[in-house]
Amino acid sequence: MNFFINQYNELLEHIGIKEVTEEMYEREENRYHIMTALKQALSAARTKGGLIDEGNHIYLFDLGINGASAQKEVFNYLKMENELINNGSEPTHEMSMRWLEKCADKFENNPKTFAERRGFKLLDKQSLTNINIKQ
Repeated sequence: MNFFINQYNELLEHIGIKEVTEEMYEREENRYHIMTALKQALSAARTKGGLIDEGNHIYLFDLGINGASAQKEVFNYLKMENELINNGSEPTHEMSMRWLEKCADKFENNPKTFAERRGFKLLDKQSLTNINIKQ
């Protein structure tokens, strides 16, 4: 248990905050899923001639991200990597992480918009634990 507490405290220090609220967690979950979907899409595209596979298109759709738009992002990233390789350099993991973060920035509001279109709220502030605790 001590290990997890230490990891949590290290994370708080790394990102410069005192606590992670449920609201912060819920908001970050969108970015996590976008980055996961695009990481999987990139991996699939590497093995499928640059094309995102069907399963990842479904995941992207469920996040409210148009598959053609995601395909364009993946294609452009793979093109940049190939240019680096052709010029005698190599892409790095850090480059991939920066690309994923840029994609998360671009598509961050898509899950919320898609949920609202269907009549759902992604963040129900009345249900957040820390708001409903009576002091």
